[in-house]
Amino acid sequence: GLAIPLTEGNERRLEALRKQRRSREIREAKDAKELSASFKHLILHLKVKTGDTGKMYGSVTPANIIEQLDEQFEIKIDRRKVHLEEPIRTIGDHEVELRLHTEVSTTLKVRVESTNPIPEPEPKALEEAPAKA
Repeated sequence: GLAIPLTEGNERRLEALRKQRRSREIREAKDAKELSASFKHLILHLKVKTGDTGKMYGSVTPANIIEQLDEQFEIKIDRRKVHLEEPIRTIGDHEVELRLHTEVSTTLKVRVESTNPIPEPEPKALEEAPAKA
């Protein structure tokens, strides 16, 4: 950045800017803690397309999670706050880390469900065992 001479007026202005920054950081941390508490009770439901065997087409990414958070709960957070080691590629319950602030992180429960019903495996044990008379 550009340097300014350290006059008495500039020093007061600089101190006022520091106070504003500190109060903004405190407020953001407080808001993040409140939001974190609300995530403990939420379960985000995601519907995905699957094949006949229940295998997912594609995966669930942070962008999908952000979109559904906004759609289902009207919660808007930045995509970079959703931390996935790798995209979700399986049906079922998953836990996703949300880093809401440098000091605040929480876990969101995500339930990935198929848009089409997954067929139940038919019991073959009865068919394979021949009846002894």
